[in-house]
Amino acid sequence: MATITVDAFICGGQIAGLIAGRTIAEKGYEVYVQEWTNELGGMCVAGVLQVDYSGRPPAGRANKFWLDVKDYAESQGAVWDGTNAPAGLHPANGLPRNVSPLWVLHVINTTLINHPNITVVKSVDITGVDKDPVTKRVKSVSLSNGDTVLCKQWTDYSYESWLASHDDVGIPHEYGRIDRLQWDEENSGNAVFAVTDNLKVDFPIRLPNGNLNRSRTHRPSLPDGYGSLTTMGFNWRFMMSTKANRRPWSTLEAPLLALGWRMENYTDFISELLQRNATNIGHIASSHPCDTRPEDDSLHTTNPTNMNEILLARKYPLLRTPNQARWFKDQMFLATAGKIFAAYSSPLTSAQLKTNLNKYALPGEVYQTNYWRVPGWPPQPYIRSCRRARGIYTATWNNFQRIPPDPTCHAGYNADSHQHFWYWDPETAISWKEGGPEPHQTSTWLVPWRFFKPHKQHCVNGLLGWNGAESYIMSTDLRIETIKMMQGEVAGIAIALALDLGIDVVDVSHAALKPRLQAAGFNMSL
Repeated sequence: MATITVDAFICGGQIAGLIAGRTIAEKGYEVYVQEWTNELGGMCVAGVLQVDYSGRPPAGRANKFWLDVKDYAESQGAVWDGTNAPAGLHPANGLPRNVSPLWVLHVINTTLINHPNITVVKSVDITGVDKDPVTKRVKSVSLSNGDTVLCKQWTDYSYESWLASHDDVGIPHEYGRIDRLQWDEENSGNAVFAVTDNLKVDFPIRLPNGNLNRSRTHRPSLPDGYGSLTTMGFNWRFMMSTKANRRPWSTLEAPLLALGWRMENYTDFISELLQRNATNIGHIASSHPCDTRPEDDSLHTTNPTNMNEILLARKYPLLRTPNQARWFKDQMFLATAGKIFAAYSSPLTSAQLKTNLNKYALPGEVYQTNYWRVPGWPPQPYIRSCRRARGIYTATWNNFQRIPPDPTCHAGYNADSHQHFWYWDPETAISWKEGGPEPHQTSTWLVPWRFFKPHKQHCVNGLLGWNGAESYIMSTDLRIETIKMMQGEVAGIAIALALDLGIDVVDVSHAALKPRLQAAGFNMSL
């Protein structure tokens, strides 16, 4: 056991957290980065390798990171196939549309964590937090590796908000939305997540004429394009390979059997494949070549289809610990890998389907050491919805309509409709889809500085990684790493400034922060 004193504690080793840490470390401060999974990089190394960019080129370190990825890829022989092609460059910014996780990991290792002021740990959980009840400062974080980390400032860029939502920190948090906040009012700071059972969540809706209780219900995907929480919220997107060194689907058997896989549990899935006359991988998971040509010698990123479990979505809001999240990942693995293996090994599926399945398999050269359950399977699922701490300001659709008084970095996505929830009012029997009352938006927007701050009544020396309302445009922003990376740099710049001034980070003013953001390359206009 060791007691370590640092200037900043970073929860979450996805790239946003690593950028925050590097930004602080380069100012001469000591940084400790804690990641609960066994890999750094989050979704950027996990099969979501068709990079999504916002509506304009990323700023600051985010732009440099992807330029470094491009340079390294070219040094490894990558040839870009024009613009806006699957293996080409993005027409808006000249950055790669598809990347290999090996390129990303190389740039992480050589440009972000290789600094003497940075300590990085993986596969380590937060076990406790010591916060001063009077000053509201987090003083230390206890970890499962035995370290107790004393810190002056902190930020949380884990997808799951493990630190910001920790009970000992005392910041209220939510999954989905607690109130619609259509009128741009600031949060009361008192909204708290509450689960009544596995199937629904009761929460207040704030309206001009008072509060009403709504019951959120989950609607499964339908042909009209409305996505359910399960299909659009999170799933295993993974890499497939057509290279000679690929790992066969038979390698799934042992880990699946260890989790209780049985062919009879997939009877309905096999029946559906037979009814659809499934003959190729597209009936199970779409395939997009990533890094090389021709297609039969490349990595492929997937968008799993027909492999999600509706009931799993209803369990996700109940997760409160990393061990519960690991259990959930196992259930996701059963739902996704279990269906692939069922199609591969069932005596009922066609020989043509098996032949076409055998063209693809898990990568041989990716995730040799860091993976989930079986080599080649990514350590991090694709996440679009997550639990969020509640700060003083939640970004909503109104942020598209105006420039805030305290802009920091750009966000924004060409939003396709990914409604997560339908709402039903038991008093009026009126139902509507999340985001329905607002106009469809396709634009960039500016993230307010208030967006990062918790209420001072809860904590004064930390910043929140994500404080967006769960409408479908906000949740698409959540999973776009370039946007998160820019926010991570904003957090790092702000924490370094707070350390320079000897103040708590929530007391950093936008007037003081703005010159440093501009110096880092952030354009705070639309």
